[in-house]
Amino acid sequence: MAGTNGLSGLRVLIPRGGDLGTRLASAVSARDGVPVIAPAIEFIDASNSQAVADACARLSAGEFDWVAITSATTVGTLVHHGVQIPEQTRVAVVGPATGDAMLAAGFPVHFMPSTAFSAVGMIEEWPVASGSVLLPQSAIAEPTLAEGLAGRGLDVTTVAAYDTIAVDWDDDVRRQWGNGAFATVLLTSASVARAVAGQGVTVPEQTVIACIGQSTASGARAAGLPVHVVAETSTAEGLVDAAQKYLQTPTN
Repeated sequence: MAGTNGLSGLRVLIPRGGDLGTRLASAVSARDGVPVIAPAIEFIDASNSQAVADACARLSAGEFDWVAITSATTVGTLVHHGVQIPEQTRVAVVGPATGDAMLAAGFPVHFMPSTAFSAVGMIEEWPVASGSVLLPQSAIAEPTLAEGLAGRGLDVTTVAAYDTIAVDWDDDVRRQWGNGAFATVLLTSASVARAVAGQGVTVPEQTVIACIGQSTASGARAAGLPVHVVAETSTAEGLVDAAQKYLQTPTN
């Protein structure tokens, strides 16, 4: 792809739906690329609906010193359950995209790691060494954050706020993917990376795999995918910028 003029005319695969997929598509279009949204995962209500409702009620009642939000999908769960975060409860988010989703929903944000937008980054920079934390997350989330915060002396309550399931692409998308029709694919989480790898199609050598952050990159590599570029800023704009810059680099 050396010598291409940014994303001009290039097809970009976005294996993520929802608001994030829309924002990525807008960013690609703004750079004259051709976005193709083909979700590889979808989110469904958690099977433990009563546990989620109870945790949200406890959050609204001020029973937690902190709530830690690690995905924009969790924000939708809070809104669905009518959560009102008390003034004394601090809100931590994993990165800018999640923070923006919280603010857009009318929730405050008090803490976000300054460099590594990941569970490890949250653990390393967590501002206090005591207190209670509610951690609503995907049912398939790794225990890294819960264990790390507990190791720092916090009382952590986890709840599976939603389930994440893989989605098979239709035959047309699979054929285009296998034929190298996409200049780049934008990966936004380890679960997306696993779902893309699980499509059973060999990644074309010329297709650039761009990851939104190091945790996504680690998940992609663990799933057997090559990683060509990792965004410096874990946002939709940052991910598209990273892919564009990589494609513009003459040595690539």
